Amino acid sequence: MAFEDEADMAEIRAVLEARPGELLQELNDSERAYLALFAKDPKEVGKLLDKSWTDISLDPQENNPDDDFRRLVHHWMNHLYLVYRKRNHQLPTAESEPVFLIEPDFGLITRFVNSIYMRLVRLNELSSWPFRFDKKHWSERWFHNMLWGPLALIFDAEEALQYKHAEYNSTSSALRRNIDRKRGERQAVGRKADGMIFGTSTGLEICVLETAKKDDGPRSTKALGDTLKIAKFAKDMVDVMRAKVPEATHHQLVAYCIRLAAGSMHLYTFQQRNGRFDQLFYETSVAFPPKWDALTAEEITTVIGQVMALHKELVSYNNKLAIWKKGHRAAKVSIKPVIPTLSTPASTPKNGPASV
Repeated sequence: MAFEDEADMAEIRAVLEARPGELLQELNDSERAYLALFAKDPKEVGKLLDKSWTDISLDPQENNPDDDFRRLVHHWMNHLYLVYRKRNHQLPTAESEPVFLIEPDFGLITRFVNSIYMRLVRLNELSSWPFRFDKKHWSERWFHNMLWGPLALIFDAEEALQYKHAEYNSTSSALRRNIDRKRGERQAVGRKADGMIFGTSTGLEICVLETAKKDDGPRSTKALGDTLKIAKFAKDMVDVMRAKVPEATHHQLVAYCIRLAAGSMHLYTFQQRNGRFDQLFYETSVAFPPKWDALTAEEITTVIGQVMALHKELVSYNNKLAIWKKGHRAAKVSIKPVIPTLSTPASTPKNGPASV
């Protein structure tokens, strides 16, 4: 994609130079030390998880992170321990779509029966029932609910955030689609996302999630499609934010994007750069190991640490949005988006994530 003029490339270079000041929050020393307690062989972790989270602490106890952090880490480690243990401490591979009880579509009855069936499958995964369901169900839904299920608890852990999952209709997308709607015309619904995180105090969507059952690299058809999809979501989210906060803060607006692919997580941020172009910036990637043992245990705590750091980032950003929104006393601003020069990964100095 050709640049309009040399100013485009100059602005992109300036953005990259300013990136150190825009990096996401990280865990503090006590939080990293607490996570290190779980970076062990699964058998040792199992013994540790027999204790309550209140009984697992650093020495001296004054170095412990806050109680919410300890409780959430304990919950997710326990969840992962049950998922891995089911298959001799290994993750499944996605080979086929789920086998439902009723294949033809009979509307609500079909969805109800299949929903009950998949709930039973999930219970079976976390239990030691003597009978088994058909195991051909390694779908996006399985990875989203089973492997990444604790995200719903982590991003709903405080009053500041709420997490919506399972084909959530984006409000920001709906506003864009209905921006020119006239009386008598049918109202369009928003684009569906696999998950959405929004601020409780602001009512604004700030993070979108898309899920895939395989990770075939950043240039696979699914990865490219999901990346484009979350970029469109993020653009709509930032446009809505622009209408709710003072113009002086527009350059600080950010939309966060998470692309889950089987056991890997790819994190992006989306910002408008001086009104000239929009940029979806790749931040980092982490992944659960296919097999959990003493050598790969640290990879598991790294994933949990990245999610907990993102949680801190989203809470902090939502608090900023609440302050900006509260102080916005200007006349109502149209949410009609500006038309920027769209920057693509191929046209920027940074080309995105390496294969995980």
